[in-house]
Amino acid sequence: MSTTARERARQVIEESVLPGDVVAGIIGASQLESIPSNELLLSSIFYEFAREKPHLFEDFDFFPGGTYPFTDVLQEQLNHFETEHFLGKPNPTYRQHIVKSEDSNVGEWINKWVFQKLERHGLLADVRELGEKLRLRVSAFEARQRQKAAEQVSSPE
Repeated sequence: MSTTARERARQVIEESVLPGDVVAGIIGASQLESIPSNELLLSSIFYEFAREKPHLFEDFDFFPGGTYPFTDVLQEQLNHFETEHFLGKPNPTYRQHIVKSEDSNVGEWINKWVFQKLERHGLLADVRELGEKLRLRVSAFEARQRQKAAEQVSSPE
């Protein structure tokens, strides 16, 4: 790739709001320390978000048929974030993605690049709103999981 082609590619990445910016912005704005690695839950939440704020999810093709609404784009972004160490999964069997926003490099990337880019495009308020909704939905899910676990422990078999 020539230098000018490389520069044009960098400019597109820096100027365009990409799916990764939307997902990272929502997760970063949620201020969660971890999110469930439950594909059904996350796909359903982001599908609701896409229906609520379609302008943020133009590049996400959700397939609402089947067991739950699914988009390859969300799964690709989550996998990419693991590779880039924004999300961590200490053990593949863990049911959580650890959000590494306390890591100074990740925090700087979210604040300096993602939030600023979203702000330039007038999207930051919407992303922050969805981040808060993600936090609430994940908290409710985790509370239900704890309740189920407590019921299983207390009920005799």
